[in-house]
This record gives sequence, C-alpha cells and structure tokens, in this order.
Amino acid sequence: MYLRRMLLTFLLTAVVTAVAVAQTITITVVQDTTAPEVALSMSRVLEDEILGSYFENGKIVTNTDIAFDGHNYTEKNYGVKKAAHGLSDYVLVVYMHYGPGEKKHEKLNVKYAELKKASWRLVHVKSIKTIGEQDLDLSAVPIREFDPYMQIRMLGAVIAQNSLTALREAGKGETH
Repeated sequence: MYLRRMLLTFLLTAVVTAVAVAQTITITVVQDTTAPEVALSMSRVLEDEILGSYFENGKIVTNTDIAFDGHNYTEKNYGVKKAAHGLSDYVLVVYMHYGPGEKKHEKLNVKYAELKKASWRLVHVKSIKTIGEQDLDLSAVPIREFDPYMQIRMLGAVIAQNSLTALREAGKGETH
C-alpha cells in the first residue's frame, strides 16, 4: 500500500512538472483573399503537417481557423492576441500566397492552387519578440513527383523543422 502511494505521488509530480515545462504553440495559417477556393484544402494539408510535427516533438499545439487576410501578415504582432487568449507561449504564423487561378493536373485529375510565396514567423507571445522567421525559396523544396498535395505536405515539414530549430535555439538560455 505504501509503495503504491509513493508511486502515485511520483507519477503525479512527474505529470505536473511536464505540463509546467511544456511549451504551448498556436499555429496560424494565413492566405490571401484572392486565392482560389481549392487553396483552403491545400492550406489545411500544410497546417496538418505542422501540427503533427510539433505534437511529435512534445509541444502542446493549438490552431486558429485559416485566415484570409494575408495582407495583414506583415504586422509584427499578427496572431499574437489570439495566441495570448489561448494561453500559448508562442505563435507560429504561416503566410501562404497563392496565385489567383485554380489549376488542374490532367494526369492526376487533381485541382490545386499554385503557391507563389510562403513565409513563416515564430513569435514569443509574452514579449512579442520574433524568435525566428523565414521567406521560403519554394524551388528548394525537394520534389520527387508532381503531386501538389504531397508538395505542400513537404513544405509543411520544412516549415515545422525550421521553426522548431528556431524554438530550440531560443529556449537554450531561457528559464521557465
């Protein structure tokens, strides 16, 4: 009986400590209002990849609805208010600029939106300090086959990897 109590106490302490140290991140994907309707499904694929990567790296993640006000992305504190209301430590804002027309790949019979530009910014919510940001060179994303949804998933993996690296670097000297 005593051993069970000790084990239970230890487990509860470990869980409370893990939750207290865990970083919470809000993922916000933004696209322009001029993007075709199919761009929304592509943005969801990208968002899903980022959320999964962050979760697999032990982060507590939430997301906001995909926003259609890409012109506001340049504001330094874009997305910070929503993340603060969600009690997040960080917000990762991903901007997706699609071309205006819907495209169709005849062989795959897939409709897609042509991605023109992608960038991300990771911001510490409390201080509104930018931890990392990147304008992505889309030609640098490796393409093994022409599947626009696989390409966008690979882009999500690159964004997650690069932003998680920035988060780790920022956290090296930080105390919680």
